[in-house]
Amino acid sequence: MSDAARLCEVVRDAAERGDDLVAALTACGLPGAAHAAERLAGGATLPQALAGLLPPRLARLLDGGVPPLATLAALAADEAWRSAERRRLVAGLIAYPLASLAVVAVLAVMLARLSPPGPWYAPLASLTLALPPAALAVVLVIAPWTPVRWRLPGAGWARQLDLAGRWARAALAVRWRLTEAQAQRLLGVDLPALGSALGMPGAEAHCRLLYHWHQRRAQWRLAVTAWTVAALILAAAGGLVLGTARLWTAAGAGW
Repeated sequence: MSDAARLCEVVRDAAERGDDLVAALTACGLPGAAHAAERLAGGATLPQALAGLLPPRLARLLDGGVPPLATLAALAADEAWRSAERRRLVAGLIAYPLASLAVVAVLAVMLARLSPPGPWYAPLASLTLALPPAALAVVLVIAPWTPVRWRLPGAGWARQLDLAGRWARAALAVRWRLTEAQAQRLLGVDLPALGSALGMPGAEAHCRLLYHWHQRRAQWRLAVTAWTVAALILAAAGGLVLGTARLWTAAGAGW
């Protein structure tokens, strides 16, 4: 579970009940919460007390004012849970291809060291076969973090996740009746750009429906990207094996 989200929920629950925040943080048992309570009791603001325990953007959400702290903490908790889910999603589907790429790289180094001496140009066969699929796999992995104008393949899932987050924030804005200025300041979402549907009955359900749709699209695209990267890594590994076989053949035949 996300400790950041749970910490925000502690603040939310305490604010809703009117409990003392210092006592609530001390009693919750979350990592670093007791130290945050000490800083809060010493006169620090809530964002200052929680510095290092929450990402800076979430800490700034708890700055008080309007809306009330309970609403701000609820917004921060939702943001933290969604960020944790995004990290879990990406890690779960990308970790295997990246681990496979690392294994292939180690295999290449071992083969280069253990292979018998041969002509200097024989290993080029291995590189010629392995580098193109390996390079394409790397492009697919790094595409989401490159400038949008490059339009590299493999970036579609990140765009879908961004759209999902945008609609989730819009649903929060509708649920907590935030003004356009508050939604922009607290959640970074431009409500007028999302259309007139936000002012209609059932707007929150509509936003959450779009959130889940984009989330599913992101999961599908990320899965396809992960499968493609894994297949390219296998192709690169095959190139290394074939190139190494040629190296052994060349050495044995005195090529």
